[in-house]
Amino acid sequence: MHVTRTGNVDGPAVLLLHGAGVAGWMWEPVVRRLTGLRVSVPDLPGHGASASAPFHGVDATVGALARLLDRPAVVVGFSWGGQLAVALTARFPELVAATVVISSLARPLALASLVDPLFAATLPLARSARFARLQGRALGVPDALLDRYVATSVGVDPAALAGIVAANNRFTIPAGWGEGAGPALLIHGDAEGGAVRTSAAALRAARPGSRAAVVAGAAHDVPFRAPAWLAAQVQSLAGS
Repeated sequence: MHVTRTGNVDGPAVLLLHGAGVAGWMWEPVVRRLTGLRVSVPDLPGHGASASAPFHGVDATVGALARLLDRPAVVVGFSWGGQLAVALTARFPELVAATVVISSLARPLALASLVDPLFAATLPLARSARFARLQGRALGVPDALLDRYVATSVGVDPAALAGIVAANNRFTIPAGWGEGAGPALLIHGDAEGGAVRTSAAALRAARPGSRAAVVAGAAHDVPFRAPAWLAAQVQSLAGS
């Protein structure tokens, strides 16, 4: 798995996990606002510089992420990356100083079995550069990052993406999530869909002492819509 590391090698550790269909570049508006931290940003299986890496399921991906950490980190995940952050926290609590989950599903979709074939049928369209550019704009990708979104969409591994979407639509909160001692912050936009809002509430209810935050004016684009605010939350959780 490709990983980009920046910042102070001796500073508090931060791990940023992107969502499906994007790559580590999505964190650039946040990363450039972080100071004094050791920031690790992987390209997850099937995406970006890890496009050739197969997706072997959530457990295998979480195991690979754990091997990237040599000390406890603030783990931040967006959408599918947030599910990985939850799973990493539950399985390797000794490696997680704090968890930030942004706009992630935490309950299986009732019609997941119907969504899978529909998504598979749209994969060729999703890998079209013209469609990807339109989709990127609809998702709130900043103009400065739009070309990278298109490149990621065109280059994503179809089998990996299909597997990730299927896992995303069936994700459940692992038992260990409620046993962690570190801070947890659950974030979503006020214009998110109902499934994301109820998932954030479920994650908070399952984790004593966790906090919630709602970003005004944001839909499924919090890292793009509010990068300065998000960076401040990460900086605070890192104690820096």
